[in-house]
Amino acid sequence: MNLARDVEAVERAVWQDMFAAAPAPFRDDAGLSHRRFDGALAIAAANIPDTQFSRAFAFGIDAPTDERELDNAIAFLRATGAPCWWLQPAPEERALIAAIEARGFNRTTRQWAKFVRRLDVDATVSTSLSVAQISAEQGDAFGAIVCEAFGAPPPLALWLKALIGRPNWRLYVASVDGVPVSAAAMWSDGDFAWYGIAGTNTAGRGRGGQTAVLARLINDARASGARLLVAETGEKQPGAVSTSFDNMIRQGFTVAYLRPNYAPPEQC
Repeated sequence: MNLARDVEAVERAVWQDMFAAAPAPFRDDAGLSHRRFDGALAIAAANIPDTQFSRAFAFGIDAPTDERELDNAIAFLRATGAPCWWLQPAPEERALIAAIEARGFNRTTRQWAKFVRRLDVDATVSTSLSVAQISAEQGDAFGAIVCEAFGAPPPLALWLKALIGRPNWRLYVASVDGVPVSAAAMWSDGDFAWYGIAGTNTAGRGRGGQTAVLARLINDARASGARLLVAETGEKQPGAVSTSFDNMIRQGFTVAYLRPNYAPPEQC
């Protein structure tokens, strides 16, 4: 098993399905588009200035990447009009990284940490919060938590709500006295699961909501038959606080690898 390829393939499946799920009004307003280039997936949100929604990744996981695939992905992202976007080669793709750098792309100072957790043991947590998988009726609360946590525009909640009930997806909230304060999503298919879209609102900070949601999600993924849970967050910087990074470490995740981000020369 090539761990990096499995991890990249899971992320590709998640984001391809997430973009496919976007309701038409939101998709058009946000300028969403996505396209496969051989193995690589390029996604773009022309009207959302956040690089997590505009990037190309999963190069070389189905077959060796050639420069045509790279150039096609670059041309696609430039044509979308997204204000900021990245190329994200896996660190083992040395020839690809050299080709990216030869095109004038600049490596950002912070990489993405790609996490894995093997699902051979349950997660345990002591909490007074209640955690539940949500239905469509609770979709507004889920979206509101995530939008507040990330400072995202409220219409993004329409996109997140569209994931409820979609095959392979489960969305969760943790509540204090019946009031939702933390949220997270899981995608799963066969041996693999993914954890993300996780956030806590201001009222819920410091209550352990993310820890509680993550423990529930881990155990549900294990019960579904998945063997490996995948996640990502920004690389932890020296002296900086990274709650999501630390929460995953506490719940048994390990960093599989650090993936670099490359910005095009016109953004630097």
